[in-house]
Amino acid sequence: MCGIVGYIGMKNASDVILDSLKRLEYRGYDSAGMALGVNGQIEIYKEVGKVADLGEMLEKRKPRATRGIGHTRWATHGGVTVANAHPHSDGSRRFALVHNGIIENYLEIKEELEQDGAKFASETDTEVIVHLLAKCFSKNGNMVETIKSLQEKMRGSFAIAIIQQDCADRIYCFRKGSPLVLGVGQNEMFCASDIPAFLPYTRKAVYLDEGEVAELTPGGFRVWDGQGKLLEKPVDLVEWNVAMAEKGGFAHYMHKEIHEQGMVLRSTLKGRVSGGTVDLSKELDWTAEDASRWDRLHIVACGTSYYAALVAERAFERWTDLDVKVDIASEYRYRRVKCDQNTLAVFVSQSGETADTLAAQRKARADGAHCLAITNVPGSTLAREVHSVLLLKAGPEIGVAATKTFTGQVTTL
Repeated sequence: MCGIVGYIGMKNASDVILDSLKRLEYRGYDSAGMALGVNGQIEIYKEVGKVADLGEMLEKRKPRATRGIGHTRWATHGGVTVANAHPHSDGSRRFALVHNGIIENYLEIKEELEQDGAKFASETDTEVIVHLLAKCFSKNGNMVETIKSLQEKMRGSFAIAIIQQDCADRIYCFRKGSPLVLGVGQNEMFCASDIPAFLPYTRKAVYLDEGEVAELTPGGFRVWDGQGKLLEKPVDLVEWNVAMAEKGGFAHYMHKEIHEQGMVLRSTLKGRVSGGTVDLSKELDWTAEDASRWDRLHIVACGTSYYAALVAERAFERWTDLDVKVDIASEYRYRRVKCDQNTLAVFVSQSGETADTLAAQRKARADGAHCLAITNVPGSTLAREVHSVLLLKAGPEIGVAATKTFTGQVTTL
C-alpha cells in the first residue's frame, strides 16, 4: 500500500510534500522519493529507507520549487533499490510520475515500448507508464487525451500524479481502482492517497471517481470523466481536524486509538438513539415497505471488518427472521449466491476503498440488491456507490491494525 502526494501553490513544495509523506507513513513503505519542477527542469530525489532519510537529502540540496509530487513505495515489481523507487521519468525527463497500484499488463506494454527504442532504468511497472505517457503525448500534445489513452491501454489498478517539464503551472492526476482525493487550499492544491496528507493545510476535499482525470493549478482544479467530459465536482468539508490525525501524546497511533473507543461509542450512537429506541430514519432513506420485501441479509467485508460482521451475524439470527449470510468479499465477488431485489446487502469497510469489497458491492447491486455501506469515510468510493450509508463517525484511524473502528462497526451493525 503506497502513498502518493502532489502539491502546487505558493509554498516551498519540497517542505509540504515531505510533511505530507510523513503523514502517510502509516501505509507502510520501504523507500521514498520526490520530483520537483525547478527552473524549467524536473529534479528527482529518491532514497531507500525512511522519509526522514529523504528529508536529509533535501536538507543538503535545498531545492526551491512550488510544484511537485512525492511517493512512499512498498515494493511489488523489482527489489528495494533507489532505481526502483518513485518518481519515475521518461528518458528525457520531460515527464515524471508517481503511482499507487499494479499494472497487470505492463510486460506486454514494455515489450512494445522497447521495440520503439525506449530504455528502462528500473524493474518496475511504473516506469512503463511514464514511457507510455511520453509516447502518447507525442502523438496528440493534449494531456487529458493522453491520460484517456493510457487508461484504455493499461489493465489493473492505479492512482497516478504527473508533472511535466514544460508545463510549470499544472499537475495532472487520475485514478482507477486505487484511492485519490484532492485538497483545495487558498491559492494551492493537493492530491493524495488519503486525507491526512493535506489535513494541516486544508479541510476542503474533492473525491475522484473511477476513471476521472484532474488538472490542478494554484488557483483551482478541473475534472474530466473517462470520456473527456468536463465535470462539476462538489467540494466537501472534512469533519476531521489535524489533532485527530496525530498521536496526541501517545507513543503510538494504535495506543491512542485503543483509548478512543469510549469516544467512538458515544459518537456512533449520538443522534441515533432517542428514548431508548434506535432511530436511523434521518440517514436511511428506505421505507417500511422496502424493508418488508427483504428476506435475505448479506453482510460482506474483509479483514477486521469481516470479524465485526461475524459478531453481527449471531445478533441478526437471534432477533430477526432474515436468512443471514456473512461472507469475505474476495469470496463473495466470485461466488454464485442468491441475490436479488429481496436482498439487503451490507458492505463493511473502514476506508470505503477496499478493492474486493467494492467489487462485491457492484456485483450485488447489479443483481438487484439494496446496498448499504458501513464505513468511516464519508466521501469514499463505497459511500458514493451504494444506495444507503451509515457512517461510523470514529475519526481517522491511522494504525493499520483496526481497534476503535472495529468497536464502531460492531455498534453500528
